[in-house]
Amino acid sequence: MPKIDLTTDYDTFDRIRNTGVVEVGPDPPNVPATGTVWLDTDDITTPTVALVTITSDTLLDSSNHHVFCDTSAGPIIVTLEPAADHIGRPFVITNIGRSPVTVVPDGSETINDEPFWVLGAGFPSMPIMSIGSEYRIAG
Repeated sequence: MPKIDLTTDYDTFDRIRNTGVVEVGPDPPNVPATGTVWLDTDDITTPTVALVTITSDTLLDSSNHHVFCDTSAGPIIVTLEPAADHIGRPFVITNIGRSPVTVVPDGSETINDEPFWVLGAGFPSMPIMSIGSEYRIAG
């Protein structure tokens, strides 16, 4: 697991920052913990979310989060993997071109009970999330 060293000092609001190591992991702690952890992200030089621009039909997978669809050369079809493989995982699909983007779920799955969803031109964006058996538009 990645570990982050914390140092003791005072911030401008005179709150004491704890000293120790914070582990970042997928499991809850053995002992309940209370308090606040603040992570200073001012020094991060890379995006915290992968941004991808596509220009042709694409299958979204777990490496995708925010996908910009450049449809200046024509329509694009974005296909989603099975909803059961991505429960709770957010995707954001944005059309940055002049042609439509058609978002198609896997097999017989649906998006808001529809067999597909079309994003028209003009920078429309669609936040979408799996609920296990289908996808729902989250915005």
